[in-house]
Amino acid sequence: MVMLKSYVSFYISLLLLISCGNNSFINEMDFEGYTETHEQDDLAEKQYVKIDGDQAYIGAKFDDTHDITITFKKCMFNELMTFFQVGLAENANKLPAINPERKVDQVLNLATSDNVGPVLIQGGSWIGGNHSYQEGGQVKTARTLSYEFYADGELLKAGDERWAKVITVRVQNALYDPLRPSPQPDGGLVYLDHTLILENVTYTVVSGNIQITLSHEYRNDDKRVIDRYYGMQSMFVGETDLMTPNGIFPDFQKIPDEIFFSKISGQGFNRFIEYNNSTGICQSTFLYPEPQRFLDQDNRVFIRAYGKSYHNLLASKEVKMGETLSWFGLYTWFRPSTNNHNYLAYCGQMKDEKLLFIDCKRSFQGEISFPNTLSGKKYRTLFAGQGISVQKSKDGVRLTAERNGSLILAFK
Repeated sequence: MVMLKSYVSFYISLLLLISCGNNSFINEMDFEGYTETHEQDDLAEKQYVKIDGDQAYIGAKFDDTHDITITFKKCMFNELMTFFQVGLAENANKLPAINPERKVDQVLNLATSDNVGPVLIQGGSWIGGNHSYQEGGQVKTARTLSYEFYADGELLKAGDERWAKVITVRVQNALYDPLRPSPQPDGGLVYLDHTLILENVTYTVVSGNIQITLSHEYRNDDKRVIDRYYGMQSMFVGETDLMTPNGIFPDFQKIPDEIFFSKISGQGFNRFIEYNNSTGICQSTFLYPEPQRFLDQDNRVFIRAYGKSYHNLLASKEVKMGETLSWFGLYTWFRPSTNNHNYLAYCGQMKDEKLLFIDCKRSFQGEISFPNTLSGKKYRTLFAGQGISVQKSKDGVRLTAERNGSLILAFK
């Protein structure tokens, strides 16, 4: 919980108390005398993984009463290996349950459409993700070549299940050239089998967060122009409100049917947050930290359309054999107990670092005290938006926001 203390002067002192272990918040009374042991830290970071055939089920603690469960499977039209369902399942124990495959009580994410990709080829069609050749619904435009599941670095096979801190899913996909269709020998439907893009994806799951490292290697012999590549997008279920820190929505707004803004309007934009006001759950889609976007200043950097939200990475770019494109992103689900007229604050987790996100909705100054779970730990400023400055203080940091913007701290 974030406690505000009013002063006569403009200065506002803020006490930010966050339990980053399970994305929950505690009040000042609960926090006094609270000590976090290494054992409790270890419990909070435990995940359970179960491999059933070509599917991986992962469970981690979300809060005191729920697990977050994640299912990896081949899905979408092209049957690509990716995370399919993310949900919440009741569990009041300190450790996640050892049946992460059980039915969830609430679905948070469902990949019935694209969540990573696809690519639009000039003169051709969309390829990858949920897209068929020329949207005809019959010919696949991509294929998963290989996939592997790991628990703390150990390769898993079908039937394996165990506790682990870090679950890794490594996938290689081929995205086919829509300008080189091949005819069937019997004169039937054409098919695609010439690889235009070799896509390597590493999904790293830590404390129920999904970290993605993705690269594209172009394999074309002839000239090809990519009209559009979204990269990271959202399949959050039941979203009602939208926030785009460092973009045009510094606070939550009701989601319109369609909205977008350009690169010049969103300098420093790297994250959007969707909120479901029926469940009180948010999804953060973070493209870390300022990705290289092959966009002109007036190209769209964020798009909300077709019932989903998109980061846009590339527009009207010619690609050549051997060139590569890569990006890094983080999906985080959380309950925003700290969400007032000044800012939103929540925690996330990458493989080696805990993240503290503070999204300032307007100008203010504040003293931010770290909770015991982060107190005394080394940290770095992962991102500071324009007009955001920070100084170390005795118990945390002193933040000054000249305007709306974000501060992201990464703790070892």
